[in-house]
Amino acid sequence: MYPTIYHFIKDLLGIEICFAKALQTFGFFVVMAFVSAFWFVVSEFKRKEKQGIFKALQVKSPALNTSIDYIGILIWFFFGYKFGALIVDTTCTLADDIRGFLFSAQGNIITGILGAFLGFYFSWREVQKNKTLTPKQTHTEHPFEWVGTGFFIAAGFGILGAKIFHLLENPDEIAGMFSSIDSFFSGLTMYGGLVIGGAAVLIYFKKKNIPLLDLCDASMPQLLLGYGVGRLGCQFSGDGDWGIVNTLPKPESLSFLPDWAWSFQYPHNVINAGERIAGCVGDFCHQLPQAVYPTPLYESVFSIVAFFVLWSFRKKIKLTGVMTCLYLMVNGFERFWIEKIRVNTEYPILGGITQAEIISTLLFLGGLIGLIYILRHKEKFRQPELSTASN
Repeated sequence: MYPTIYHFIKDLLGIEICFAKALQTFGFFVVMAFVSAFWFVVSEFKRKEKQGIFKALQVKSPALNTSIDYIGILIWFFFGYKFGALIVDTTCTLADDIRGFLFSAQGNIITGILGAFLGFYFSWREVQKNKTLTPKQTHTEHPFEWVGTGFFIAAGFGILGAKIFHLLENPDEIAGMFSSIDSFFSGLTMYGGLVIGGAAVLIYFKKKNIPLLDLCDASMPQLLLGYGVGRLGCQFSGDGDWGIVNTLPKPESLSFLPDWAWSFQYPHNVINAGERIAGCVGDFCHQLPQAVYPTPLYESVFSIVAFFVLWSFRKKIKLTGVMTCLYLMVNGFERFWIEKIRVNTEYPILGGITQAEIISTLLFLGGLIGLIYILRHKEKFRQPELSTASN
């Protein structure tokens, strides 16, 4: 396991980069999940605009900035002061206690000043450029330019929703939720993020006059990609999101897979779960006493492959809503069955059922019913053809 990027680089290249200790492996993959999904969403938004489904808007142009941004310079100084100190620290003492360092007065004044100079330069260059421009009353905003804001909204409300849904399953954790940063961000339920984050995004794009069903078609399959990449963070860091104990011998049909893809003890996991590893020194020296199913790996492979399958024939789909329904069915199918071998809290109904099993069932049925309805009313959902070739 690689709790931080530092551990990954050290294991792969044999070198120590101290500031990489501040980069959590799980957080890195979460960022990569957003970046990868963002790229594909932007691409699809551009295609939808060429189809005439998404419309650009004429909006009032903001006033041109003709003064130095001193607040921005202070922000640049802060980043230089803090993160510059991590980069030049060759002893790893700052990165060893990253939270304590970030909330302390410690830093590097030289890298802080360098950061401030960079901030001043960028602000000065923008001012000089704006002085040569003629202010415009309005300008065109293209739909793909709103995707970035949409992702920020999804991230913020998604984390909130994921926490709320987790607490619904684990109400005993409410009292200690704000005891530390770790306690707040640990225990996040994916479907909570999907429901709350998704609702917030729909509201935002509705105000931009984007047809909501077309919006879902253009962005929902990418959730599979983002989810798959994010689950790699769970697998590589060992964040506790693993399966039930698996003591079964690996089937002969899966002999081509490495043993850790069948059952795994998650050594050096980031949450220090299990028993201490003999002879290990330092942090992250625990592993599970019994091997478990590496369910994050299974979800990653399934979700990433499923995304590219859907992406490959998206242009052949001529009915609005079909892609959304397919996503709901694929998502529901995957999550329902993976729950059978995952560690999760069960509700004492129907012989024991998890929150994710309930939601995944509803998603699958909703997608199936929606697909049947759309296929029975094809003319109502038929899309316009592309006027020009697109990627």
